[in-house]
Amino acid sequence: MLGPDGYGALKLGMSRSAALASGVLSPAKPVASDPAGCTGHDIVGHATGADSVGVYVSPTQGVVQIAATAGWRTPERIGIGASKAQVRAAYPDLVVNTNGAHASVPGNARAVYRFNLDPAGKVTVFELALAHQECTN
Repeated sequence: MLGPDGYGALKLGMSRSAALASGVLSPAKPVASDPAGCTGHDIVGHATGADSVGVYVSPTQGVVQIAATAGWRTPERIGIGASKAQVRAAYPDLVVNTNGAHASVPGNARAVYRFNLDPAGKVTVFELALAHQECTN
């Protein structure tokens, strides 16, 4: 389950050292240049591949974003393959724009869920992120 505070022992806001000590986070992997000094990681056992990142960690904010992998769901049972209507029913404040979609996280006012929707309106990617963070947009 992804949310409302994180994934298992990995929590939003957790320092890089605490996240690595949790045993859930892989060592840093190469990512595109990031002026904020953020690092990208995978969740142990859920490698995302060379061109994507499962978790972003900020040097000042700690864990700021966790991307779901296949089979993961939110506490409201939304996961990859859910329809836009299902996402909207679970998160009535869903905002859809050219960058994807986002909604507040029940039980965590500091966080948002971000969703990528395919042309048919199905979720292809979703993430739990701090609402105000410096690593990704």
